[in-house]
Amino acid sequence: MIRPSSLRLSRLLSPNLKPLISSSSSKDHSILDDMKESLLPPVAADEVIPKGFLAVYVGDAMRRFVIPAVYLSVPDFQILMERAAEEMA
Repeated sequence: MIRPSSLRLSRLLSPNLKPLISSSSSKDHSILDDMKESLLPPVAADEVIPKGFLAVYVGDAMRRFVIPAVYLSVPDFQILMERAAEEMA
């Protein structure tokens, strides 16, 4: 299982994504800034998830995060999900 406190996301990202994260766009912010802005604050399990988002449970404590559904089409996110599935099996 991936433990957020002991495993850094940046180590798992492919080298192809690093230039995207560090480069600036015309709005003078990076993709990483966009990702931070699009994450919703943690919500209670019984709260409704907004359209276009999904809940992901992480770690032994099953901490819940609500993330944009479009992340499912990001290749690096897919790799992270596959690694998590392998560790959970």
